[in-house]
Amino acid sequence: VTSVENVNARRLPSTPRMFMRGMNAPPRGLSAIPDITRLSPFVTRILGKNPSAFTLQGTNTYLVGAPNAKARVLIDTGDAFSSAAYTPLLLKAMRELNVSNIAAIILTHHHADHVGGVHAVLKALSQKDSSAKQEPVPVFKMKFPGDDATFVDVNDGDILHTDGTLKRNGTTVAQCSVNPNVTLRFLHTPGHTEDHISLLLEEEQSIFTGDCVLGESTPVFSNLPAYMRSLERLCDEFDECNRRRANGTPATLYPSHGKAIDDGAAHVRRYIVHRNQRDEDVLKALDTCPNRKSTPWNLTSLIYQGLPLPVRLGAVGVLLQHIKKLEGEGKVRIHPARGIASYVAPEVVTNAALVEVERL
Repeated sequence: VTSVENVNARRLPSTPRMFMRGMNAPPRGLSAIPDITRLSPFVTRILGKNPSAFTLQGTNTYLVGAPNAKARVLIDTGDAFSSAAYTPLLLKAMRELNVSNIAAIILTHHHADHVGGVHAVLKALSQKDSSAKQEPVPVFKMKFPGDDATFVDVNDGDILHTDGTLKRNGTTVAQCSVNPNVTLRFLHTPGHTEDHISLLLEEEQSIFTGDCVLGESTPVFSNLPAYMRSLERLCDEFDECNRRRANGTPATLYPSHGKAIDDGAAHVRRYIVHRNQRDEDVLKALDTCPNRKSTPWNLTSLIYQGLPLPVRLGAVGVLLQHIKKLEGEGKVRIHPARGIASYVAPEVVTNAALVEVERL
């Protein structure tokens, strides 16, 4: 799940149906992304066919492998509701690439628009019309409560090698039935979710950033301090990629939503600047409030002035994360609200109604 700082309201049962219908449409002004795109000799993007305000043009899934290899790694699988439209595209892309096998599936995190389609994909692969039989497909994912028991757990620093071995500190912990013909290093990048991973493609010195960094807009996050540390790590990883790239061009960023970014390091740095600026926005807004106190909803209305109500409703959750981070840094104090009624956001009751924030 992603979006333009406009999520969380989705989970509220009191959210009006009209609002929810509006959230099913992707934001205007996004880049046009074809269903299937060969982005590089190693990387082909396939849209998940699930566009919305949360997923933008849809979830980007990727076939990754050496240019003439008969097998590929699939990164993410879209959601269950769109699998009937997505799986034929996946099989079409495999035919166009002359690929007969998926060596492994890697899931970046547990959100439904990434893992929801995995069983439909596995079924489609087992039934595909091909002279080459589809071998068993391991599904690699960092462990999270409620995961499918068949998923193979991965850790930070694990490496999937060209021969199909998944190694942890040099020791083989899993083996693909067919060779993936690429080398992928797993990077734990929590913050969006605790189980979020990014993937460094060694042959290309590029990085798949999942929902940690998008090609357009910005994602939501469950833990802002952890998210900021992940952004800093990705900056360092992109800098290393840039130093190792033989052709001198910046390392590419392949996001799970939105367009691919040619200069990944610069893009991630813009994310860091944006988040730091949002901290400053909260503090400056509090400075304008009586007694330097306000509610998260009032702060949201001040910071996001002029934006539509649905955007501001969702942005409350993002702002709450910034407030918690600032509290941890000793810059604000969070007080229980004296009462709920005067703090209720229009049509929706969120955590923003239950606290008051004081600037220290």
